[in-house]
Amino acid sequence: MLHLLSVGRFSHAKNYDNVPDISRQMAEMGVVNFRWFIIGYGPDEQLIRAKIAETGMEGRVILLGKRTNPYPYIKACDIYVQPSRYEGKSVTVREAQMLYKPVIVTNYPTASSQIKDGKDGVIVPLNNKACAQGIVDLINDEAKQEEIIEYLKTHDYGNEAEVEKLYNLI
Repeated sequence: MLHLLSVGRFSHAKNYDNVPDISRQMAEMGVVNFRWFIIGYGPDEQLIRAKIAETGMEGRVILLGKRTNPYPYIKACDIYVQPSRYEGKSVTVREAQMLYKPVIVTNYPTASSQIKDGKDGVIVPLNNKACAQGIVDLINDEAKQEEIIEYLKTHDYGNEAEVEKLYNLI
């Protein structure tokens, strides 16, 4: 069983309302042995639950609610997915990279400032069908997943150097 994970507020920006449709399309593309867990809470929860029911994805898209510590979930997932419509700089994407998880993000305006497409993650189109295809492509390409994991292991994604720069300015 493949475990996908997303973490964030249940709001329009995070695009979780489209996860059930993306999941349905993934299943139609032949990827059926997966669960997509979402940690969070917020105003769009009922909308997301309605879309899960509408698409028949109750067994595949699982809302975990608020969690104090998402790190065990990130560590346990196979692929971290940030399906956002827009982001500033996603902290959870960086946290997943620090835990050596392949990361998929949608092509929101700041995506390329955080992900080196094909190196430390994959950027997929924001369109549901193309997003589903991009996720399926990475799921089916275990060599690419390993390549990303190995790249992540050789790069420092901590912010210690940035904090040190701030201290030097003070």
